[in-house]
Amino acid sequence: MTVKVTSALAVTLAISSGFAFSAVNEQVYHANEPVKLSLKTDKQLSDKNLIIVAMADTVDASTATNASTSNVNPSVEATAEPITSIAGGVGATAGRSAASIKYGEVSVTPTIGIHLGYNDNVTNSLNNKISSSILGLTPKIVASIDKSSNKFSLTYAGDLIYLPDSTADNRNTHNFILAGDHVVTTRNRFNWALSYINGAEARGISDSSRIYNGLTLVPDEFRTYDAKAAYLFGAPGAKVNLELKSNYTDKEYTNNRAITTTRDYSLFNYGGEVQYRIAPKTQIVLDVNQSQIDYKSAASTQSSTETKYLVGTRWKALAKTEGYFKIGRGTKDFDSAGLAQGSTTVYESGVKWAPLTYSVFDVSFARNYVDGSSDLNRAGISRIINASWNHQWKSYLKTTASAMYGNASYGDTGRIDKTDGYKLSAVYDAKRWLGLGVDYSYVNRDSNDINFSYTSNLVYFSALLSM
Repeated sequence: MTVKVTSALAVTLAISSGFAFSAVNEQVYHANEPVKLSLKTDKQLSDKNLIIVAMADTVDASTATNASTSNVNPSVEATAEPITSIAGGVGATAGRSAASIKYGEVSVTPTIGIHLGYNDNVTNSLNNKISSSILGLTPKIVASIDKSSNKFSLTYAGDLIYLPDSTADNRNTHNFILAGDHVVTTRNRFNWALSYINGAEARGISDSSRIYNGLTLVPDEFRTYDAKAAYLFGAPGAKVNLELKSNYTDKEYTNNRAITTTRDYSLFNYGGEVQYRIAPKTQIVLDVNQSQIDYKSAASTQSSTETKYLVGTRWKALAKTEGYFKIGRGTKDFDSAGLAQGSTTVYESGVKWAPLTYSVFDVSFARNYVDGSSDLNRAGISRIINASWNHQWKSYLKTTASAMYGNASYGDTGRIDKTDGYKLSAVYDAKRWLGLGVDYSYVNRDSNDINFSYTSNLVYFSALLSM
């Protein structure tokens, strides 16, 4: 689902603070939506570091966010900063309309975000914290073609992050996304997306970099290639709908190789979901998917195959409530000889409640596998609960209040990480071409291994300018 995934403001947070709010599940209202490519650096966010989930609202569709990810593996050791692009800045959440330039059938929409803030823990450390003001620029250009049943988009989104009090932690990220959505017939739809990310992660974001926080003097840089596709069969309201999805991700770090070599990986995920309508507003669903995770280093024993079998329901009660719940069994089979296969209960659920057209509540929870940071912590189980309230006070003023709780437990070492986070934000449409925003975010991570505990506060002001 992506219970309203990651707002542009939340993405600003991801870049500046080293953590992000996103989701592990699939979209509550995603039926027959196109596949939209996520700007994540890692395949999923359900990460042992923060296990932080959607606490903001939907990213600008033109940037191509993650679509239904019910068959996307939430594992893979990675970062709590999977989102590396502000992807449009404040205006993406403000309900305003940026003007476009027309070149025949091509529409080009340029925007630029300007961000000023303060982070009290740039390197996400427990002790010896580094604080800094934050300056950021986020240019974005979207070129799109809409030819009735065929839609194409090409997006560039950049982040230029400058920390005056800790210049070693400056980071630049560049994202390129090519996506297509094709309606073949009323019952057949095909979506695809290709992306390339050249970026960097904040120090202390991954477990590996936190352990070496005093040794790695610059952020870990990486490049990621991602390709995904989905085929959807069945019209809205049909008795049976079918979704077949696949995704391939390849990530490789390009510096600090003494500690990043074992974190390079590729992931191939594929699967499908059958939706059978038993009532006008209710479906029974069966979801089966598998992920092959290959850590490239010969020194790693974390390569594995994960399989999930889920059964559940989707529903929509009147116009105010919709949601889904799926539960089943997940297995994790390590490639290395002598390592036992794991099996556990997994579930995914989300509910969207809109008592008023301008006020929406989202709640989601999930239980899934998550890869550990090393051969000592090969894999764990993550549990996540999150909630958010989005309210449109005026046509030009919107606020978001969010909270989450998550924990990850690792059987190999007995390590348990608990994380809670809170976020408040407001967005004001000053003009059609100018959006203004202010955000405050807090994250507290408490681990029984003190090396992995920390707190972080971030406050920032943002503006997005368009034509």
